[in-house]
Amino acid sequence: MANQALDSNIIFGTDLFGYETTYSVQTVNLPGVSLGYSEVPSRYDVLNGKTAGRNLEYNPLTITILCDEDMEIWSGLVKDVLSMKNLDSLSDGWIILQDSTGKTKQKITYRNILPVAVGDIQYSSTGENTELTFDMELVYDYYTIEEITSLNDAENVALDIEVPTEVQEPEADETVI
Repeated sequence: MANQALDSNIIFGTDLFGYETTYSVQTVNLPGVSLGYSEVPSRYDVLNGKTAGRNLEYNPLTITILCDEDMEIWSGLVKDVLSMKNLDSLSDGWIILQDSTGKTKQKITYRNILPVAVGDIQYSSTGENTELTFDMELVYDYYTIEEITSLNDAENVALDIEVPTEVQEPEADETVI
């Protein structure tokens, strides 16, 4: 039986802004994926069938990043996102998930990421010393998941969850009911 998933250390990295950098992440949503469907009328008015859609839709990736005291991370990301208006090519980003002992377990690579929002920083004078964070939302083409089985990259095992963005047409001899 597999161990229960617990919150653990999370690292986000990218070379999108012209340099490779990593960020300490407080929270991350591992985005879902959905396949639309269409209702297909049947010859009987009582029951309609369903058929798989043609496009996969990936939910956005939202990460909550820990902010530094001088706000260099936040202001740097805002400047980088503003400079992307004239960007000719996109790059990849990745999330490294570690277990409760600090061992790297998975690497999720997001292909052709595009940051679409850098969120607010909420300051408060309530007397509580809490870490400042902000959200960043990214869209991407698709993602892959790699299981890390050892520290040696040559021994890593890929799960091959790379999925095309379109569903293939049914073959001519397939019957749609």
